[in-house]
Amino acid sequence: MPTTEHERATQHRLTVVVPLRPGAETAARALAAEGPPFDPGELPLERHELLLSPGEAIFVFEARTREALESVLDALDVWTAADTWRDLVAAPPRPATVAYSWRREPHLDAVGLGF
Repeated sequence: MPTTEHERATQHRLTVVVPLRPGAETAARALAAEGPPFDPGELPLERHELLLSPGEAIFVFEARTREALESVLDALDVWTAADTWRDLVAAPPRPATVAYSWRREPHLDAVGLGF
């Protein structure tokens, strides 16, 4: 079965779930508002997201290739970032993987000059 473009992209994604202490969501949102402790534009990332819920922070890193993703992880100062979040974290971070994904493929009505 051939691999779709979306499936290939998810092979170069790292998702990390960080359980938060009760009541830590507000402080986590304040940290998120400051942005990451690195410049995503300086790294070979295609996408970086932080999702928050009352009980979890979910960090998503995406790159075009596995090597690019590994270089991002090597370049990040994870210990500095972890220190910033230390008082908010309830348990060790854990990786998450995609169990289901759906994406509408682009539909091209015409080919040409964009008309």
